[in-house]
Amino acid sequence: MTQFLFIRHGKHGGPEGVLLGRSDAAGLSEEGREQIRRLGFFVARPQVDLIYTSPRRRCLETATELAIALDAPVEADVALDEVDYGTWTGRSFDDLAHDSAWTAWNDQRDVVRIPDGERMRDVQIRVLRYLQCASAVHPDARIAVVTHAEVIRAAMLAERGLSLRQWADIDVEPGSVWLMERTAPTVEAVAS
Repeated sequence: MTQFLFIRHGKHGGPEGVLLGRSDAAGLSEEGREQIRRLGFFVARPQVDLIYTSPRRRCLETATELAIALDAPVEADVALDEVDYGTWTGRSFDDLAHDSAWTAWNDQRDVVRIPDGERMRDVQIRVLRYLQCASAVHPDARIAVVTHAEVIRAAMLAERGLSLRQWADIDVEPGSVWLMERTAPTVEAVAS
């Protein structure tokens, strides 16, 4: 059985109240670095075998901090990338609150596509495929997965059998850890 420790990146040093999305404008703040250093000691036992991370700067910096405490290799994987927020990237949450598309997306995340961006269902599919592949490649490993709030939510909602519309039921704070276990699927030969 593969054990996944989903970890949201630490607090970033970018502007507060802005949807960073796939922007690499902000890395970790000093508070975020300290948050992850403390977290590393918490998740170090039992041993973490490897760390997979989103390619975004705030996640790469989080994974690098964790690698020091966990003595584990780091590998970036695009399957763990932030949601593509399209035209919303860089906008303030105050501004988005007046956008009818933002309201529709938050009410119906299972069907609404972000303008020039992704559907949450597609995000969920890519993270679930990642889990399937990683558990097949690394059976019996303990893997730290550094990613973003909505990617973690998508995985946890699927794990709990909940709808993407129930996103608010799962609060994913910076530096939080979520445990998920997966058994690699078996493949049986079929006689022809």
